[in-house]
Amino acid sequence: ITKLSIGPSVLDFGTVSALSTTTKYFAVTNHLSESILVQMDTQGSSVLKDSAPSSQVVPAGATAGFGISLCVPTVMQEFKTTVSYTINNAHQFFFDVLAVVVPVTLNLNVDDLFFRFAPDNWDSMVTETIIVSNPNTYPAEFTWDIPKGASYTVSAPTGTVDGRGSMPLQITWTPATKPEDNKTTLTLNVVGGNSPKTVKCAGEAAEGKLQFREKALDLKTVSVGISQ
Repeated sequence: ITKLSIGPSVLDFGTVSALSTTTKYFAVTNHLSESILVQMDTQGSSVLKDSAPSSQVVPAGATAGFGISLCVPTVMQEFKTTVSYTINNAHQFFFDVLAVVVPVTLNLNVDDLFFRFAPDNWDSMVTETIIVSNPNTYPAEFTWDIPKGASYTVSAPTGTVDGRGSMPLQITWTPATKPEDNKTTLTLNVVGGNSPKTVKCAGEAAEGKLQFREKALDLKTVSVGISQ
């Protein structure tokens, strides 16, 4: 056993997001003149159930890696568990798995949006862009909660933001007949998160008026007596 290089003795995952799966490797180097069998006991742990392989034959002079995959469902300031492994069905050893598990979260670049028609906007709606960013290193899934009957829509009602990434989203306002329907709060829910984010939206529809785009209508050259 003294001719084996095994480690690390502590597998520290650092900071991870709840419900995200992160993999680190535990290595065994065989300096013996014959092969050894290494069996990893992770299948009994729900937070390590995706670890693989569970066993390997390590030839003489070779190194084998065991993927230890961690997925913790709840937030924990200090997560710790112990993994056992056996060599040649006879010698049992242990190493610790450590992590700090933080909530899944997403950030918004704005808390409020005010919609107003620009003078040159001839459309029946107004669109504004917001940025959803992920401060953690792992992907985060989201869904938007839009009140029933709201006069606002989101370009991506559901989606995923990559770790350390961002995503632009378009929020579109179509004016409602009742002024009170032009105000609402949109809620961004993050899968595995515990702090939803909100965007308060309000729109101002100016009094309708008729205006020609062009002040003059040019019919070009026409013949006398011919209707255009």
